[in-house]
Amino acid sequence: MLPALTATTQLVRLAEFEIHIGGDSELVLRTTAGDFRCGAEGLAILEVFSQPRALRDGLMELAARSGAGRQALQDLTNTIHDLYDAGVLRDAHSPAGDLLARPGRFDSPELQISMLEDRTRTQAFLRAIEKTVQPGDIVLDLGTGTGILALAAARAGAAHVYAVEAGHIGRSAQALFEANGMAHKITLISGWSASVNLPQLADVLVSEILGSRALSERILPITLDARKRLLKPEARLIPERLELWGLPVTVPSEVKDKRSYTPAVLARWQDWYRFDFTPLQQFAGQLVQVEAQGTAAWPTLAPPIHLASIDLARFTSSELTTTVPFQIATAGKFDGFLVYFDLDVGAGEQLTTNPTRINSDCHWLHPVWLMPLAFDVEVGQRFQSTYSTASSDGGLAHIERVPPPAGSTIL
Repeated sequence: MLPALTATTQLVRLAEFEIHIGGDSELVLRTTAGDFRCGAEGLAILEVFSQPRALRDGLMELAARSGAGRQALQDLTNTIHDLYDAGVLRDAHSPAGDLLARPGRFDSPELQISMLEDRTRTQAFLRAIEKTVQPGDIVLDLGTGTGILALAAARAGAAHVYAVEAGHIGRSAQALFEANGMAHKITLISGWSASVNLPQLADVLVSEILGSRALSERILPITLDARKRLLKPEARLIPERLELWGLPVTVPSEVKDKRSYTPAVLARWQDWYRFDFTPLQQFAGQLVQVEAQGTAAWPTLAPPIHLASIDLARFTSSELTTTVPFQIATAGKFDGFLVYFDLDVGAGEQLTTNPTRINSDCHWLHPVWLMPLAFDVEVGQRFQSTYSTASSDGGLAHIERVPPPAGSTIL
């Protein structure tokens, strides 16, 4: 558990995060550890704690700025606690990268174990490193986690490896470096990549910072910053290229009933509790993440839709928005949109989360955007999907139907 906050706890905001505007003017604070949602008061809190400040002093300044009453002050206090629990605010006297491991966080043992258990993923990266790193290279490993990729780079002949890690897991990585006799070749740097400076530019960048929503761990802004400040002009990257794909699908009822406000679920609750739950139907659309190995059997309504292609060595913007048309090829019920990725790790190594080619030990989940209402579609109907890193979920923004051309007939 995190240490309890007291009036004298010195708090400071996270060094690296993005702010997005979600629905109803909701703020989405996006970090490598995940997203946190709050109201406009979140901006004022982040400004006040841009430098280390005691919780009590920060609250006094916030109250003075807003003229907040007792209830508003309590709301501010609650938001500060939530930001602290989410890791957006931290204890200024703790190490900069010391975010305590909690289930679901990027540095939790649960997640790190699942990645090491994903032998297909890990060995693909190890082979790419072995083929790419040359004797004498300087290697930068961003988000080193347990340090296995940094170890692989040192074993491949790197002159030195700089392993950057903002989380508590960095202590485990250091222990592994020492246990494997590589501590003299690997320097662990605690902190966020945007705040890191290296004594020398790197020849190779290794960065396995891909979430189930491929871009959710901020691989684009992190890679762009590293290319500008930390790498040699002709540096080699692992991974090299990312392809994003979408599939319009029929989501099995047993999946939807556990994760969405379907009419059947609302009717069941009304029977159980004798209240009218139908207003919840308007909140039915949402992002869910499901075990990738179970989606291959889901009915698909169109061939895979190519959403985006990202060359990690050459892209120029950390924001991505693409709108892609598609056409229904199989009649059925359209109630979900699944996104997966293909990854060119480098040196001929490939990984995929394609439902039909997923490996049995894959740790990545499939993000699926559930439609607010399911509707029947016919062959030939046209739609377009917009995928955007600026959306509140950091992925699919919306899907809309495209009217058929005048005079045409859908067969």
